[in-house]
Amino acid sequence: MRTKVLLIPAFTASLLLTACTQPDEAAEPPTPANNTSQQFPTVDGEAQELLRGMTVSNLVDKQSQDTARAALADAGVPEQSITRFFELVDEYNTAVPTDSLVSDGFTDYGTQDPDYDVAAITAAWQTHHANYAGTNCRINTFTLADSLFSVNDQDDPNESLLFIDQESLNNAPGEILDEQERRKFAAFYSNIPTTSQQDPAQHIADIHAHFDERGIEFADTDARVISMFSHDTLTDPATLFIGHTGVAVPLADGYLFLEKIAFDMPYQAITVRDLQQLNDYLMQKYDDGPDLEYGRPIIFDNDEVIEGMRFANK
Repeated sequence: MRTKVLLIPAFTASLLLTACTQPDEAAEPPTPANNTSQQFPTVDGEAQELLRGMTVSNLVDKQSQDTARAALADAGVPEQSITRFFELVDEYNTAVPTDSLVSDGFTDYGTQDPDYDVAAITAAWQTHHANYAGTNCRINTFTLADSLFSVNDQDDPNESLLFIDQESLNNAPGEILDEQERRKFAAFYSNIPTTSQQDPAQHIADIHAHFDERGIEFADTDARVISMFSHDTLTDPATLFIGHTGVAVPLADGYLFLEKIAFDMPYQAITVRDLQQLNDYLMQKYDDGPDLEYGRPIIFDNDEVIEGMRFANK
């Protein structure tokens, strides 16, 4: 049986805060917010129009891997980082059946991820790695982006929501991140205290404050670290947390976005015409809409909100 994969649109349980994984699709009916629509105007139009022209690959074949490798190198990502990332890609694609993955090049994305055979993929991964969950979006993005940003203050991060990430790194068959890299990883992805109110302007200010306090700075390259911050009101105080992330690099007249859907789920290389369409793609999958018990996602390009950020209708 094949099951369509969706990403976490928002966090409805603490466990979901620890991984790029499938969502709990239950949600309360929305009610109007105070300032969300003023901050980010709602987009009219169907997902089919917003996502028109996008393509997707699972990096199974040499052609798509070569395309991604060249784009990453041209954008300033070091060869060592590219090699490390593709070692994880090959580890995954060797362990799971690729029948339901895009086997050759890039194909039209449409309005949702390909129809992955979740049951077969998960069973195969667990057969190969019984005690190793695999790698998620944060771990893979860090392998590519470690050289693209610095974190001056790495002391005492709040990494309570990274316990599955840390467990995976501990149980990996080979070392993925060394001790120094893991300290930087924890500081960069640590929880950010914020208000429980659905106030995107305040959330953005708190993310900027986190960058300032930690001394997080991004290198001047064409490679972009794309971070989707999700709002968790189950913690006290409420927090913001990077629930999904990837690396975007220029490709032809647009961008190539590289992501790992979930610990046991495929890699995706997505082509978009610009960062606005990348924002629409992520919001289409992650945004539960306004006025729930948590705020809507905030998507950053390096250390700034994507210019012209907008929310897709649900």
